[in-house]
Amino acid sequence: MPDVRDLRGTLADMSDTEMAGFLPLQEPTKAMHEAASLTCQYDYDGTKYDRLQFLNRQGHPRISGSFNTPTKMVSRVSSAQGSLAL
Repeated sequence: MPDVRDLRGTLADMSDTEMAGFLPLQEPTKAMHEAASLTCQYDYDGTKYDRLQFLNRQGHPRISGSFNTPTKMVSRVSSAQGSLAL
């Protein structure tokens, strides 16, 4: 848990950093989740994201398989090529 507190402090000190991810070697404890929850949330276009998130491979139901972050990617899909005027 000291590592989570350290990361939380680093996140608070770095004004240009909105979010951080922590990859624990073992399943995060309740105390670790409580320490992470003190970082509040990041608001991006009206959607709130946890500022400090956990990721592990054990498939724990409270831990997602990927970080929940906003994306700025825009995709434009065209099903056919437009016609050319001759």
